[in-house]
Amino acid sequence: MMPEVTPTQFAILARLRESGPISQNQLGRMVGLDAATTKGVVDRLKVKKLVDSAKSPTDMRRLVISLTDEGRRFADSAIHTATEISRATAANLTPRELDRLLTLLDKL
Repeated sequence: MMPEVTPTQFAILARLRESGPISQNQLGRMVGLDAATTKGVVDRLKVKKLVDSAKSPTDMRRLVISLTDEGRRFADSAIHTATEISRATAANLTPRELDRLLTLLDKL
């Protein structure tokens, strides 16, 4: 239902939507990726014109990653789609089963 981006790319976009502009290293830590993987994901999202990067005004060694206007629109739509996917996935579960599933997923 979301073929335009990978799950990892979605995680980056959703985190940027939530946090706003953030250093590339911090972004990677927030989504559980190492520095090299984060750079690769960000580079692919830049090619898609969904994110932009700029040198930090306070530390020229850091890159600050932000959503482009197109990236913000895409993230809003993708988050809505992900919510619908989650709702459909859990539709046949009882509240107790859903609670148990979420508890188990948190352990991962």
